[in-house]
Amino acid sequence: MTDAGRRPKYCPICGQENGCGIGEPRETCWCTHAYFPKGIFAKVPPDQLRKSCICKECLEKFVEENRADTDTHSPL
Repeated sequence: MTDAGRRPKYCPICGQENGCGIGEPRETCWCTHAYFPKGIFAKVPPDQLRKSCICKECLEKFVEENRADTDTHSPL
């Protein structure tokens, strides 16, 4: 089992520290004002959903990859 599978301070997607502010005032965490598209949760292993936070880097990477996909497709 990876660190992400055992500890909530690690991103369930990449396994790096997620910078979560759990236990701190809510407004101090970076994710308080972040938007998480539904699709990003498909990248989290099912047994890890709602057990640890996705890191900012994985969120930014997902958003950028999906923006690129949207930008390369022309509307009908």
